[in-house]
Amino acid sequence: MNSQPKWDIYESVVLLNGYLLACKKSEPRAYIIRRVSADLRAMAIHRGRKIDEIFRNENGISYQMQSMDSAYKGRKIYVPATKLFQETVSLYRNQNSRFQELLKEARYMIEHDIAHPALNDTDVFVVDFNDCPDMSFARVNSLTYRGQAILIRPKWRDLYIALLKKLYADYSNEIDSVVGKVYGRASAPFVGNCHSISLMRSPGEFAPDRYVELNISATTVIVNIKTMLDICGTSYEDVNITYTKSNKDQMEALLNVQNIRTVFSAELLSIAGTIISDIFPNGLRKSSQIARKKFAAAYKNTTGRDFQDNIDLDALALQVGLEYEDKIYVPSKETKEFLKKLIDNIREQEYRLVYYEELYNAFSEQLSADKIFSAEMLKTVLEAVAPEMVFYKAYACFSKNDSLVDDIIRAYGNDIYIDYQEIKSRLPYVDLYQIRLTCSRSPEFVSMGDEVYALSGKIYLSKNDVEAARRSIEEDITENNFSKLGSIDVYESECMNPGINASALQTLLFDRYLSEDYDRKRSIITRKGAEVRVYDVMKKFCLEHEQISVNEIEAYERDISGRFTYGLSAAFDGMIRVDKETFVHNDMVSFDVEAIDYAISMYVQNSVVPLADIKSFTSFPYVEDFPWNSFLLDSFCSHYSKEFRSMGGPAKQDIIGAIYPIHMTFDNYTSLLAKAAAGSGLELTEKTIGDFFSAHKYWLRRSKLNEVLATAQEMRLKEEQSLVRI
Repeated sequence: MNSQPKWDIYESVVLLNGYLLACKKSEPRAYIIRRVSADLRAMAIHRGRKIDEIFRNENGISYQMQSMDSAYKGRKIYVPATKLFQETVSLYRNQNSRFQELLKEARYMIEHDIAHPALNDTDVFVVDFNDCPDMSFARVNSLTYRGQAILIRPKWRDLYIALLKKLYADYSNEIDSVVGKVYGRASAPFVGNCHSISLMRSPGEFAPDRYVELNISATTVIVNIKTMLDICGTSYEDVNITYTKSNKDQMEALLNVQNIRTVFSAELLSIAGTIISDIFPNGLRKSSQIARKKFAAAYKNTTGRDFQDNIDLDALALQVGLEYEDKIYVPSKETKEFLKKLIDNIREQEYRLVYYEELYNAFSEQLSADKIFSAEMLKTVLEAVAPEMVFYKAYACFSKNDSLVDDIIRAYGNDIYIDYQEIKSRLPYVDLYQIRLTCSRSPEFVSMGDEVYALSGKIYLSKNDVEAARRSIEEDITENNFSKLGSIDVYESECMNPGINASALQTLLFDRYLSEDYDRKRSIITRKGAEVRVYDVMKKFCLEHEQISVNEIEAYERDISGRFTYGLSAAFDGMIRVDKETFVHNDMVSFDVEAIDYAISMYVQNSVVPLADIKSFTSFPYVEDFPWNSFLLDSFCSHYSKEFRSMGGPAKQDIIGAIYPIHMTFDNYTSLLAKAAAGSGLELTEKTIGDFFSAHKYWLRRSKLNEVLATAQEMRLKEEQSLVRI
């Protein structure tokens, strides 16, 4: 072997134990190094590893002992400390009981052969997607997609991601069509994006901004792959997955090696539980000599016997109590009974999900009195008191099949629509943010605006409305390449569903009956796979008008996209802005270009001049119907001038940016700002130049200021150097 395998935690605790013995100097250091080497070589063999004469030999152990010396002393002595050794020292000092457990497990592997037989490669099975098998204790053997071998013996999550990458390359539109959709009783979308990954416990990215849940079993991986193949519409025969199965009993025996525990008598456990509950209501601090003395005194007072020095108090306490942070707690009998009754009551009321933070807030006074001081600690106690529940990071539930979607649906009762706050009042132990998120993502709910959601399963849609919507969408797309969600006529459906507004019905009609044939981005509907930019839609809309206001532009864009992002630029690029509020068609304005350029030259010569600095237009030639102002000047420079250009705008409320001679060229607005800063004659500091830009109405992101200052400094240096050469 040319390179040695990386050390693991078991080897590291054996090495640290040897180092500590060497520090006591009770026996020669060389003897300890020899013994550690022999132990690590034996452990490797017993774990099924092939080794050579170099593996963990005495020279290597001597070197690693010096690295451990640096880790233990917190500074480099001779050999730098590795991260693993630093973590092991921290474990020894801060979680000594866990360190001792690992050391015992390592000792077991040094003395016992735990290597399980290699799997028989001839016992290979092929996944049948028509009858998805139980994949418990299965190992991946191979993955092939359309005859191409992808990877051999990966982890199941790696196989899942690798296959999805291939499928997305061939079926991106089909997979994109299910982004955000929740299947079955899951609480997270089958395919998520940046807006929904917070619903996933372990999201894995298989394409830009495309994620799937990876905290799933091997069986679920196969079921999900089958679902994805159905979504893509591809044959099951395109994917070939082979796997091998190990012996379940043998696997369980191997896993049990990791859970070796010291055996204490029932009497000792009972006494310890009572003492810790009564004497340490705020928790017994681990690895504390003071806590040990206090416990020993209580033990003797209770039993009349001394607490033996060889008993590991932390290990004993962990078998009767709960570990939270650096302490071990034994909840009182009253606390356990209170929480059990509370959980039973929650179950009887048919609440399925319980968020720890919400439960803690609801009973904080009682829980604080019971020495439970946080939602995280409450979770730890609940895991012991209600082991039948399923526990996740933020919440617990009564079954793996429970979902927040189902809880919210039950909360509606006989209502068709209610708001977030009402849902929250009916689900007191659910986080409001998660209610908002789930309602906005799940197809079971449809928004009516103002934080009100209707239950889609209780809404009926007119067949005539559906057919009319399909016809009108086709007509719109034929004429304009897109249609608007708001143009769908839902009159009959409104009559069938009193109280449900048109917006909700239009959304539901599209999602339920038209989404397989069309794409929708907010309110813009297109044919599947068609690309329609909001900017293009807005420009076409603006050019259909001889005159249009900024407010009208904003209203239209918000109607089709839900935001105001592209409309102003689209209008500015295709029309003339004659004042703050108004754009007009180019044919409505007549400019004397040469005369106007001459007037501008009186302000702008060989420099960058802020538009806001030009306040007087007395020297500018008359423009029929439209008096001069900064907005009109900006449009003229951008579209008509032969001598000047403007850059920086447009903005909704005010004029921003600058004018510069056409012979100057700037790659971007940042370069123009740098030129303005360099020519300002001011000190190039963040405050000075920031104030300068603000005073002269230059628009600038604060994050870009340092880049502007650096470029301005370079410009000044070049100018100084050119003057020196002259």
